[in-house]
Amino acid sequence: PLCMFVSYMAKAAHIGSAVPAHQDNGYFNLIPNHALTFWIALDECTEENGCLRVIPGSHRHGILPHKASGQVGNSSCLSEPPNPIEAGEVAVLLGRGDCSIHHVDTIHSSLANKSDHPRRGFLLTYQSVRCEVDPVGLTRHQKIVDEMHAKISVRRT
Repeated sequence: PLCMFVSYMAKAAHIGSAVPAHQDNGYFNLIPNHALTFWIALDECTEENGCLRVIPGSHRHGILPHKASGQVGNSSCLSEPPNPIEAGEVAVLLGRGDCSIHHVDTIHSSLANKSDHPRRGFLLTYQSVRCEVDPVGLTRHQKIVDEMHAKISVRRT
């Protein structure tokens, strides 16, 4: 495996925003999709502070269509997100230092942080050495990113 992506995610107390339903591979566009994201909790992750929420088994459907999310920090989201209740979404409750692992095609999201405490995490994504970037998917994702940048530029003027 190769470490391809490292990130720090933070939701401040009371103001940490929701993250819309998406798939990490909607950003990465890896083929084959042999990659995993490791989410390491730096704080306790609860429903109140916006823990990760996943739809078990959703990785079996490949990359679904994404669109610009309209939310700074989250360039894309699913074009037609599934109903969380009907899809069997589950909250991933973690203690400090715990780790969850999900496939890059797993549909996941999180709610806003409504607690008095931050929710921070360290993310590592590992891919197989056999993975390549799908140029068609990458071009499609770049259009989403460009659309987001255009919206942000309009808001600033």
